[in-house]
Amino acid sequence: MKKHFQHFKSFFQALLILTTLSSFAQQQFIHTANRANNAGNGDATWLDIPELNNNPSAILFVTPELVDGINLNPHPIGVYYFQKKWNIFNLDQRTITENSRFNVTYFTSPDKDHFLYTIKQEDIQREGAALINHPALNSNPNAQVRFLNSWGPEIGLTVSNRDEVVMQYNADAGKWAVTNINKKPLFAGVTYNIAVSSGGNANSNTGNTNPVNNLKTTGNSTSGPIISINMTAWANGIQVPGGNNVKYPGTNEIIDFSMGANTPYDIATGRTSSAKVYELITIKTGMGFPTTIPFFNAFAKNQPMEFTFETFSVPTSGSGAALLNYTIKLTGARIVSFKQNFDSESGLNSKKYDEIKISFSQIEFIKDGVSVLGK
Repeated sequence: MKKHFQHFKSFFQALLILTTLSSFAQQQFIHTANRANNAGNGDATWLDIPELNNNPSAILFVTPELVDGINLNPHPIGVYYFQKKWNIFNLDQRTITENSRFNVTYFTSPDKDHFLYTIKQEDIQREGAALINHPALNSNPNAQVRFLNSWGPEIGLTVSNRDEVVMQYNADAGKWAVTNINKKPLFAGVTYNIAVSSGGNANSNTGNTNPVNNLKTTGNSTSGPIISINMTAWANGIQVPGGNNVKYPGTNEIIDFSMGANTPYDIATGRTSSAKVYELITIKTGMGFPTTIPFFNAFAKNQPMEFTFETFSVPTSGSGAALLNYTIKLTGARIVSFKQNFDSESGLNSKKYDEIKISFSQIEFIKDGVSVLGK
């Protein structure tokens, strides 16, 4: 638990400094998936843009666009080139929901900061991550990075990674590295579109749905690293029963937690939008009654919900009870994905958990009495 939460970064600070990449060559549009542009086995939607048609060299980045606050296609996505057109596709091969919307940013040709990178065998490390060896990223820990899986057998990109990834800076190697979130090893031939800009201390990884790294705030000088997140939930105003949490009765301890956001860039005005695009929050919590059934019921009935997440830290003194570090509140929330998982590597009777994805209309961060609202 402690090891996992060392991989979260100050979202409290990131709310103030989230930016997206800009370039004179950048173009942007909103694409809506429908029956007319459905492709593949239903898991893809093709784009019809003159600058992209017959242009296999284009560098594309795609993020979900919420519809009434909901991501209608809550799946990891990539792009591929086929029959002279670019397509958005679900990496998990699930059908793309009709009327799903996508924010597409593209560069008509690569350059030193917008490029295609194919993983080589020598890039792959012992733990399975793959280093990106490129001048724009090497020895550049403060870079802002976009990335997106790109595939295209017609243009020599024959391998696709179907797993979600995160890109982080490896200080020991002095390079950025791609890592599968599920810890499976990367393999040679997988290709990513990558865009780089300098400046700032926050990484804007907006190509896929990825966690915000190293979620930790420093406003409370008496608290150290985050060691746990506990959740309280309400469905239609009725509190969902908590699990067997001895320390914090009535709550559920979160095993895994990820969230993210980005700021759309308007090429016409040269400015970033004031509205943030928030990704779905993904959590994992222990499987079983009394929580599982109410969560599945709320998912099946599309019930409005509220969630409160309380993050706890160890005191900097190293002794004493855990301290409340900060609180996250979600209103206008709904569970848009519900999964139950068994860890097949350890057998059916171990490491059971529920995984849910949550959309919301408002998010509030509270720390030391200070509240920041996001919509």
